[in-house]
Amino acid sequence: MSLAKWTLRQLQFLLSHVEELVGEDRNEIRDQMALFEPQTGLDMIESLDAGEIDDPQTPARAFAKLAPFYEAGFLAMKDDNNAWSISHLFWKGQVFELEEEEQPSLNKLVGDISPLQVQKAEASRVLPELEFGYLVVPPTAKCFLLKPSNDTAYIFVSDLPELWTEDHVTATQRLLSHSFLL
Repeated sequence: MSLAKWTLRQLQFLLSHVEELVGEDRNEIRDQMALFEPQTGLDMIESLDAGEIDDPQTPARAFAKLAPFYEAGFLAMKDDNNAWSISHLFWKGQVFELEEEEQPSLNKLVGDISPLQVQKAEASRVLPELEFGYLVVPPTAKCFLLKPSNDTAYIFVSDLPELWTEDHVTATQRLLSHSFLL
């Protein structure tokens, strides 16, 4: 799927009504989303091959490559005014880029975490704060905030059993760190 830019209203409608969509392209998206199951095996991947660290598209490419491994995810970027906003999201394997003027603020959630730190919280509490409370995720899902650089942060939603979650998130952290050469 191409990364066309979406408004929040369009995304909210799409994600709230994905089962009802018709049309050739929409049928394909609906079918892919209906069959989506997050993959495991991140520990087997050597690199995300997202591009050069100074390329402004590297965070989005790394984000898209991680979409198959989580129920949902958000990419946040810090602007020149030190304000964080969500520029991309994925849900059930489909990646969306948000229109610049529609990007929700993430200032209160990112805070000052180090690149080696992972923040964990209940998805049911975090998603409404991100203005994405309408996303359907399992009630036991957790959110993980990772910040591989000073101006890039990722939030991933996972419902993997607790036994596998730590390794899954650690592998994600390793892959992102390598992408940003920390």
